[in-house]
Amino acid sequence: MSLAILVILIILIATIYGGIILIVKNKRAKLLLAAAFTIFLAIAASYITIQSTNSYLRTYIDSFVNPKEYHETWGDNKHPDLPLPPGTAFNYRSSYEAVGYFTRLSPEEIIDFYKGLGADRFSESGVIGDDNRPQIDLVYKGFRYTMEVGPSRKLGTYFKVTSDKLHGTTNLIEKEESVSAKQQMVRIADLVLNEGKIDSALVSKDRIEGSASINTAAVQISFEEIKTLLNKIQKIRVRKLTSEEEKEFLIDNGRLSEVHISVELYAEGEKRGKTGSLFKVWEDGTVLVSDVTTMYSDKRTISYLTAEQYPELFKWLDERLKG
Repeated sequence: MSLAILVILIILIATIYGGIILIVKNKRAKLLLAAAFTIFLAIAASYITIQSTNSYLRTYIDSFVNPKEYHETWGDNKHPDLPLPPGTAFNYRSSYEAVGYFTRLSPEEIIDFYKGLGADRFSESGVIGDDNRPQIDLVYKGFRYTMEVGPSRKLGTYFKVTSDKLHGTTNLIEKEESVSAKQQMVRIADLVLNEGKIDSALVSKDRIEGSASINTAAVQISFEEIKTLLNKIQKIRVRKLTSEEEKEFLIDNGRLSEVHISVELYAEGEKRGKTGSLFKVWEDGTVLVSDVTTMYSDKRTISYLTAEQYPELFKWLDERLKG
């Protein structure tokens, strides 16, 4: 219920109540009604004040009187109902896909709730911010969500849920590895986590000799170059590989022993838990991308390979290495 509607209802109730007091003739009854009316107005005024000025108390009260059971997206981009933890209240909406909530649970209880949800995929992808808020990557009924858990308060925890902008990301879920994997095409951009926060990138030229990795050049590219790179890979499409296909490409075909350029993108600094993307580019323009969300699960890391070749991408990266 909006604050405006609440105020109108209180005014209406107060008007009716005041009319009843005027009609009543018994002095004792009138005093009792007046006292009750005063208490009602005091409670109503306090509630309105809390609703309009103190978001912490407001959301705490709403977690009892107006709890939300499911995350809600707006617009045409409809998602399945993602359950919210018990005792959750709406706090704010920052976009069609992103909503902030408050729950009476602790951060650990929120994480345990989503671990036990039966999602297609669940992973804790690190922490963000100075207060080390946990971040969760979740795929539920074929749709991808990112969650920031925290900050924690005495009576509960704030958390934010962001839905993937795509209509479905079932093709990011590891199902049975079969021929059907050949049909799973996505854009590299769909595999980049925290894209809006990417601020660090390491570009290196590598090759494998036996069990040793030979690095011949490495450079940190600038923020402007990072934006250019993200734009270059935005629409490149890649196909999910089965474990057999990945082995055939990297090992059997000897591609790891060939000179290639490795790119590591990071969000909010060079911290492993905040990896945004990892991919390799060969001189012929072949690109191999790792789905970094699977790096933090108990399953194998999933790789994606371009169906077409992009030699201009290798050339651009090589120019960065040459300075």
